[in-house]
Amino acid sequence: MGECAACGRSGANRRCSRCKSVSYCDVECQSKHWLHSHKFRCSSVASEAQRIEKLVGDERDVKVAHRDVLTEKLRQGNVVLKEVGTMKSRRRRRRAPKPDLFPPQLRDFSYKESADGIDENLLLLLHGLGDTHKKFSSLAEQMELPQTATLAVSGPIVFPEELVDDGRAWFTAFDENWNLIQPTETETRRILSLKETSKLMNLLMDALTSHCGWTRDRIHLLGFSQGGTVALDMALTACGPYRLGSVVAISSSLLPESFLQSTEENDVTCEQNACTSVLMTHGNQDKVVNRTDVLRSADWLRKAHASMDVQLHTLDKDHAMVSSRREMQILMEFWAKHLHCHMVNLEQNATVYEVSHSQ
Repeated sequence: MGECAACGRSGANRRCSRCKSVSYCDVECQSKHWLHSHKFRCSSVASEAQRIEKLVGDERDVKVAHRDVLTEKLRQGNVVLKEVGTMKSRRRRRRAPKPDLFPPQLRDFSYKESADGIDENLLLLLHGLGDTHKKFSSLAEQMELPQTATLAVSGPIVFPEELVDDGRAWFTAFDENWNLIQPTETETRRILSLKETSKLMNLLMDALTSHCGWTRDRIHLLGFSQGGTVALDMALTACGPYRLGSVVAISSSLLPESFLQSTEENDVTCEQNACTSVLMTHGNQDKVVNRTDVLRSADWLRKAHASMDVQLHTLDKDHAMVSSRREMQILMEFWAKHLHCHMVNLEQNATVYEVSHSQ
C-alpha cells in the first residue's frame, strides 16, 4: 500500500492497471487524477516500465545479478538502471525556502512540496504582467507533476494600487504616463530593467542551490508572457554548469529591442555543449506578443546555442496561459523527457531504480 496520488492519504490499494505506477484510495480519486494529469503521462510511463522489465527480466534476476553484469545488460538496450534504495528510503524532502534567503524584491512566493513525497525536481513558475504568483500556485497543484516541488514567485515590481489591485511586473513595461513602452532601436528601459531582474533571479537560484539542496539541472522554469520573457532570457546563459532542467515559455518572446539593437545575431553564441532545452507555445490569435518576435526568438536561441533543443508549437488560441488539452499534452510530453524521476519497481520490496540513457 502507498499514498493516494489524488488526495495524498496513505493506505491506497487501488493501482492504475495500465502503468502500475500510481495508487488510489478509490474509483473517485482515480477518476479525478486521470482527468487532471495522469492521462497525459500514463502511456509513456507504461511503455517505459515494460521496456525496463523486458531488459532486466524477472525481478529475482535483478536481486541476484552482479551490478556490473546488470549494467552491461542494460547498456545494450541504451539504458542504465541503477538501484538507489527503497521507496521508503527515497521519500525525502528538500529544505523549503525561507523568505529571508531570497532578495527582498522576490520574497512574495508560494512553495509546495511534491505530492508523492520525492522532491527530485523544482518547477519555478513566473506569472504574466499585472498578475501575481497566486494563480500559478493553483495551476501547479492541478498539473501534479511527478516527484516535482513547485515554487511560484511574484515579480519584483509592484503596481500602484490605483492601476492594478495586487499586481506585479518582472521588468519595466510602462513609461511615465503609464503607456506601454514600444520597442525601438534606441529604447533601453525594458532591457536595463530585465537585466536587474536577471540579477535577482540568479541570487534566488544561488539560494536554492546553496541553502535548499537543489542543483540547477533539477530546476525547471515555466513562464507566461512577461514571466516567459524572463525565462527565455535566463535560457540564453543557462549552459554548462549553469544549465537548467528546462524552460517553458507560454505566449512569450525575447525582448524585440534585443534584436533591433544587436549588430550580430550570434553575439551571444555559447561554446558550451550542455545547454538548457526550451519549449515555446504561441497562439495564432495572440494580439499581445507578435508572431514575428516569437519566431525570431526561437531562431535566436538556436543560433546562439548550436546544441540547444528549441521547440515551438503554434496553437489555436489568443494571448492566454495553457488553455487546451492539446497544449497541456505538449507540456507533459516535454517534461516527460526532461524531468528527473525514479522508476519504482512495484513488487513487494518497492525497490527504486534510477533510469538514464547511456552515452
